[in-house]
Amino acid sequence: MRAGNTLKLFGVGALVGFLMNGACILVAWLHQDLHFTVGSFQAGYLLLAFLCVLVQSAAEELVTRGYMMGALRERYPVWVTVAANSLFFGALHLLNPGITVLSFLNIVMIGLCFSLVMVAFDSLWMCIALHTAWNFTQNLLFGLPNSGIVSQSSWLHLEAARGSVLYDAVFGVEGAVPALVVEALFILVVLLICQRNRRKREADGV
Repeated sequence: MRAGNTLKLFGVGALVGFLMNGACILVAWLHQDLHFTVGSFQAGYLLLAFLCVLVQSAAEELVTRGYMMGALRERYPVWVTVAANSLFFGALHLLNPGITVLSFLNIVMIGLCFSLVMVAFDSLWMCIALHTAWNFTQNLLFGLPNSGIVSQSSWLHLEAARGSVLYDAVFGVEGAVPALVVEALFILVVLLICQRNRRKREADGV
């Protein structure tokens, strides 16, 4: 079992995933690109939906950050591993409805976020939680497209959407600029953590 696979890091990942996606949605809503109505809050359904998203996200993470990244790190430098893994993750979404150059770049960037989490925290659980919370927030809480795929049931119902640089009406928040900004900030923070970890290892003589 990986040292970083802890309930604490799983919780941190879930919270950060919610805040990252929620920030993108908030910007689009403030820009009046999104208009919602509130549906009935069904705790049982949302819990079951969360578990389903968890299984789907875990499957993707096991393949990409679990198996593929682990295999690549045995043969190549870490930067090659991270870049290849992120591009492969983006390629998995090339056939999604409404894919554009910007949305593909966003998917690659979020894949980069997840890959760097593995480098910084050695926590597949944190990657799974980030991935799950990101998808669950936009798709099941706010009823927005998840990489172009729309849920038929959610807590909030999207009544109207206007496409702009801040929101892609077909692909969702992942097809717009705010996601790039959020992802870039996340990557910067994790790179700083990686640098701190490296200095600590050097100081400890590891």
